[in-house]
Amino acid sequence: MKLNDKYEISPFGNPFDSLFSLLARNDATSTFEPKPETFSDSGYGKVRFKKEESQLRIEFLVPGWQKSELSLSVDSSKLCLNTNPDKKKDESALFQMNDLSSEISLPENLAIEKAQAKLNAGVLTVLIPYATASKGKNLKIA
Repeated sequence: MKLNDKYEISPFGNPFDSLFSLLARNDATSTFEPKPETFSDSGYGKVRFKKEESQLRIEFLVPGWQKSELSLSVDSSKLCLNTNPDKKKDESALFQMNDLSSEISLPENLAIEKAQAKLNAGVLTVLIPYATASKGKNLKIA
């Protein structure tokens, strides 16, 4: 059965023909952008980014981790979160935690020397204020 000039679905043919025709259609109708208010699983754990008026808020879901087991470092271009779990592991435990390592690129307009972090109820919140842009001034020509 031919739907239109681009797509053809055959009830008795190869079941993947319709899939291949959809993949080959080459028209991007919309780009995927995760909503900033939801946690997205982006390869390095559950993270939520929120641009606020005066700061950038980054929240990591780290349930079960203690403050002493987490290490966080920030420099001008990236934020790194690593875990330092206790070496003793209970093999009979119902749930076991794996090591966590995350590196996030940061925008350039942040005042990283004023960054703050807080762990509350399994959510690690990192607040980094935006750097104030220096305003231009008029120069008197001598």
